[in-house]
Amino acid sequence: PAPWAVAGGSVSWLLDELGLSGLYGSTFAEYGVETVAQMLGPEGGDPSALIASLRELGVTRDHRDKIERLARSPRPCGASGGCFDRAFLAACRPLHAQHMGCENMGPLLYSLVRFTKARHVLEVGAGYTSVWILQALADNDAELAACAAAVATDGYTVAQADWMADAGAATEAAAAEAA
Repeated sequence: PAPWAVAGGSVSWLLDELGLSGLYGSTFAEYGVETVAQMLGPEGGDPSALIASLRELGVTRDHRDKIERLARSPRPCGASGGCFDRAFLAACRPLHAQHMGCENMGPLLYSLVRFTKARHVLEVGAGYTSVWILQALADNDAELAACAAAVATDGYTVAQADWMADAGAATEAAAAEAA
């Protein structure tokens, strides 16, 4: 699926970032279009379905191009991650042992590893929490790779402004060097 189709990606965020909420926000709301996934068709990811949906909503060609480019950008968005996947949760279920008292520890450790963006973790023991930590490490790798791809693509700007500390510092350094 397109990155913006992942949980949390919404049309309102997309339009806000492009500065198009005033033009199209009420139209999208009137037609009940809340996510890009709704415009991608039943198969998801069909480029012609997205363009056709935007055309039906009265979006101009140049704005369609901007919306499509951002909707298909490699940016991570929202609460994406493997721990929200039904297959992952089904795989964890047999590992859970009621008598261990760790039913909340797996999601807690997952959240901590995701929040700190850890690349390496040392865990003593192996069991229910191990799969949560491993999933968090895999999700961190995927997110950091998506961020790197976004920086390489468009500098990872939000509303035409740098929002990552490294990107802003690089922009300021380049401006200072040019002066």
